[in-house]
Amino acid sequence: MIDGHRINLRVQPQVTSMTDTQGSSIPGNDTRWVLTEFLNSFDSITRTPSLRDKLDLVCRSIVNARLYQRALIAFYEKRQRDMCLVEIGSAGIKSEEIQRIRDNFKPVREEEWLRKFQPRFQLGRSYFIPAEVGFDDSPTTSIDSEKLPEEFKGGWHPDDRLFIPLHNLSGDIIGILSVDDPFDERRPTGESLNLLELYSNLVSAVINEFMLLGQQYQTMRQRAEQATQRLTESQEKYRLIAENIGELVYVQSLDGAYEFVSPSVERLLGYSPEEYRNVADTIWAENSEMNRHARTIRELVFRNQFKGIPVYYLELLCKDGRKVIHEIREEIIQRENGEPAILGVARDVTERFRMEKVQKEMEIELLTLSKMSSIGMLASGFGHNLNSPLQAIRGYTEILLRKHPEMAELKLILRGAEKMSDIISNLMTKARQEQDRSTRPVNLNVLLEQELIFLEADLEYKRSVEKDFRFSPEPLEIVGIYSDFSQSLSAIINNALDSMWNRDKKRLSVSTSLQDGWIQIEITDTGCGIDPKNLDRIFQPFFSTKPVLTDRKGSEPVGTGLGLSTAQQLLGKYGAKVEVKSVVDQGTTFLIRIPRNATLDPSCTLDAQLAETSWCLSSPSHI
Repeated sequence: MIDGHRINLRVQPQVTSMTDTQGSSIPGNDTRWVLTEFLNSFDSITRTPSLRDKLDLVCRSIVNARLYQRALIAFYEKRQRDMCLVEIGSAGIKSEEIQRIRDNFKPVREEEWLRKFQPRFQLGRSYFIPAEVGFDDSPTTSIDSEKLPEEFKGGWHPDDRLFIPLHNLSGDIIGILSVDDPFDERRPTGESLNLLELYSNLVSAVINEFMLLGQQYQTMRQRAEQATQRLTESQEKYRLIAENIGELVYVQSLDGAYEFVSPSVERLLGYSPEEYRNVADTIWAENSEMNRHARTIRELVFRNQFKGIPVYYLELLCKDGRKVIHEIREEIIQRENGEPAILGVARDVTERFRMEKVQKEMEIELLTLSKMSSIGMLASGFGHNLNSPLQAIRGYTEILLRKHPEMAELKLILRGAEKMSDIISNLMTKARQEQDRSTRPVNLNVLLEQELIFLEADLEYKRSVEKDFRFSPEPLEIVGIYSDFSQSLSAIINNALDSMWNRDKKRLSVSTSLQDGWIQIEITDTGCGIDPKNLDRIFQPFFSTKPVLTDRKGSEPVGTGLGLSTAQQLLGKYGAKVEVKSVVDQGTTFLIRIPRNATLDPSCTLDAQLAETSWCLSSPSHI
């Protein structure tokens, strides 16, 4: 039995017999013959590169030395808590049997594998387990020998086990040299064990050499792989930076030639790096004060006369015709050959400039609103103070009219006084309602009528806009904050009026109705319409197609992009649904649907409001 494996097929050993000078066969227990065979195998092993071939050579040497008819060397590796087979060397055993062992071997728990190494079986450095002990540590892989016990004349039994553990340099067991069927058919003696242990030393040396070389190879390979990985990661990192950086990075020689342009130029300007090299100096916007200043700085940089790191701004034309502003930072660097070059980084700051411009406009608008608020407060005070003398005028006029009913002038005075009283009353009511942040029933029909009346203060609206107002006969009451609805609806109406400022036909239609528990408000204009590509942006804060105050031409309306976004936020608190239909050069319709039983949640956050608001945008062929 070899290392728990019983070999089914009886194989005649391949023995190379050695004869003396008289031609007689030298017996297997001749020590000189064994040592000669050992030295020959040692010489062969040093010239053999493969571990398997080395182990096979040792096993054949044991058989050729006529010590044992079969020999097997198993080399194991510990992986976590399991012993795994690495390599096998053999002699006197068919290759099919060895291959079967390789194919069928399963990792064994280390504690189970070490059970065979018990002190009671130890003979010196070897271990001998007699058949009568009945010890079997691997029953699933046992392979019986076909030789019967009585065939062994010297006392050896087919189930006897003789093996020597193989150790690494740390003293751990890493394998077994196992032998079977001794030529002298006897159980082990001190002399035979000494010769066998000599071979075990050789096998341990072979395996340890393999392990050392393997460790060195693995170490070198790991270092090479780590170095390659670091290089690959470094290359990949800089490639990703170059391709995905938000800025345009370039290297330019002092003669103006672009030596490197990062791929991000295509995302920023629409040009490929190759195209940009050819057009870089021709896409500067004309008549730009910004570019004139930049040209002065660049001339100093190219002459290497600029002190510090230059920062300037360029107004550039994209491939699609858009105009953008880039912030440029440049620095003189030295190449490896000592020649200077310009390293530049360009960042798109168009949005920053636009926001700064919008901020300035908002500051002006807030200042105007503050003034208007003060004027409104004064107007409210004036209205209150005018009420008393106005009532006196009405009272005395009515008295005179009773005395002189024939005087038509008195009727005109009374009608004018009543109209003034209505205007003052509406002004004071609106001021009071706008300041009231409490939740209460709001009649949207009345609210819209008041908002449309106040618009008549604008003479252009009063005289030039055709009006079509149709309000539902039933009151459209909803519980909420008055200013939420007045501010949002007036923003949509004002947006409609702004879209018609230069149209020949100006018609504003406002209608209300109640359908299936939903309050519907429809606002239609005959303005310029909304470009389909802008439909999904009209409710974004600060998005506006109107010019800012400093860029307006004549009476062109201006905007900051906050009207519709504010309307979205205010109506969103009530679960509103808004459908926008628009056709360029024909007009736009806003259909606002609000649940009649909607309730305002005071704890509702802005994000939640927007999430619960439905905005349907479309550009149909007709309105």
